[in-house]
Amino acid sequence: MLQGRAETRKVLVPPHRYTPLKNNWEAIYGPLVEQMGLQVRMNLKRRTVELRVSSPPPNCSWLQR
Repeated sequence: MLQGRAETRKVLVPPHRYTPLKNNWEAIYGPLVEQMGLQVRMNLKRRTVELRVSSPPPNCSWLQR
């Protein structure tokens, strides 16, 4: 992680997976935030899921997973 900048990832959601993702968002969002300490948001305009490390996680590979 770069000093002063949070590491982020943007994941493109294919059109055929967009509706199932919206329907199951609560089940997906909860563990990512609570257990892994990530900040997650769904960008509806670009149809991407954006992940960001909020603080130094115990395991640096969590964002990659």
